[in-house]
Amino acid sequence: MGKTTALREVIIRRGVATIQALPSLSARNIPLGAFAAVLPLPQGDSTSRVAGAISYLRSEHRLVVVDDCHLLDDESATVLHLVSR
Repeated sequence: MGKTTALREVIIRRGVATIQALPSLSARNIPLGAFAAVLPLPQGDSTSRVAGAISYLRSEHRLVVVDDCHLLDDESATVLHLVSR
């Protein structure tokens, strides 16, 4: 069993509410591209977008799940770094 499959099994068995970021090569050049499908993307400059994404993720009280972190765009990586603080 791979890491991704193991993670999904734990989430399903425990019934954990999640938000899954979806990093990819094609979304790597899009600010917050890893979150494009799962959260309303805030407008404005980089700082405003990151702050808006963090605010949304914290308000949802869900586990943020990311596979293939090496494919994250810079803003998505920043959000993940700061969201748990």
